[in-house]
Amino acid sequence: MISRDAPAAGAVTLGNPLMAQIAAYGGWKTLLILTNTNPTQTLRFTLNLRSGLGAPLVLTLNQLAPLSRVLTNQSVLSDSIPPGGSVIYETIDNAGVSLTQGFAELVAGGESIRGQAIFQQKNANLAYEAAVSMTSGNLNFLLPFDNSGYVTSLAIVNPGTSAANFTVSFRDEQGTSLMPSQNRSMGAGNQIADSSVRMFGSGLDGKRGVIEFKSDAPLGALGLRFSIPFTSFAIIPK
Repeated sequence: MISRDAPAAGAVTLGNPLMAQIAAYGGWKTLLILTNTNPTQTLRFTLNLRSGLGAPLVLTLNQLAPLSRVLTNQSVLSDSIPPGGSVIYETIDNAGVSLTQGFAELVAGGESIRGQAIFQQKNANLAYEAAVSMTSGNLNFLLPFDNSGYVTSLAIVNPGTSAANFTVSFRDEQGTSLMPSQNRSMGAGNQIADSSVRMFGSGLDGKRGVIEFKSDAPLGALGLRFSIPFTSFAIIPK
């Protein structure tokens, strides 16, 4: 299933477009697709790949379009996209290498370049996929979760140059609070990725609803609901 962003009326987004999660190796692939929506101009972009601590995330990728080539040990992707065209990168899966995670930030390219990631997980001879669009950071947003027979994992990113302090609250589908709000902080350029229960506590176990974030600095986030297959959850700006 493909999830799409559903901005609330008057929602304000800040900063560069983000993909809050990239997964490579250990049975995982991530396809990164960038499209130039400008009908007349060729645009150049720069996409930075970063680890959970904000350092360069060095990966070997396949470029699938418009050229077919292997890009070895890359942490910065930069190229030009013709009007209406796309460029596609794919992380390489090597089951013998442990899972590597991080995030991507589109630091150049302008508003006309749109991005999407397709996550692929392999289980035996089957592959399961979900897609999430790139979004800019938000100060106040909702992230759905569903742990009722599934496991929802989250990735949260602070792409800024200073720490982010945020409050997180939890409601079920009836709007009832599931547990007390939590105050959290994240260092500059950091990412956290884990199951929602391990991240925020057992009050979310067996439950479904929404998690609301209120931050003093823009955050990026996404969620993946795991069973087989899995489903992506994108943030809903408020």
